[in-house]
Amino acid sequence: MFKKLICFFFSITFILCLTACVNNGKNDSNQEQNAITSLELVIRFGENTAKVKLYDNIASRDLITMLPIETELSNYSNNEKIFYLPENLNTENLPSGYKPSKGDFTLYSPWGNVAIFYKDSSYASGLISLGYIENGLNELILYTGTVKISLA
Repeated sequence: MFKKLICFFFSITFILCLTACVNNGKNDSNQEQNAITSLELVIRFGENTAKVKLYDNIASRDLITMLPIETELSNYSNNEKIFYLPENLNTENLPSGYKPSKGDFTLYSPWGNVAIFYKDSSYASGLISLGYIENGLNELILYTGTVKISLA
């Protein structure tokens, strides 16, 4: 009987520890989702717009201070659109690379340009996630020319 109680005690302890580990993973995931700010950018091009949801990081906050921006959007590497910023963004303490997916709004810090991915791509050193395109990506893929970027 004593062995059964000890076994039961260790089983309950194991389950509680396992539950705590799983909950910690969920909390980390929620923290990432909470890192998204309520700030949105609008990219105006031709008669269309695209909306960008920004992540709350130092580079995104630095980008906001430069707005509004009028710049040229061009194709790059058959999977992204790029434009150059008037000055470099602060990237202090941010990850040194990123694996982009379709819709990601990123900074390629070595060149100082923003890259908007319309296809998934491989990990790139120097790429930093700033946010993602909420809507308007399909129209943006077809566009090359002057864009105006401002807060929504």
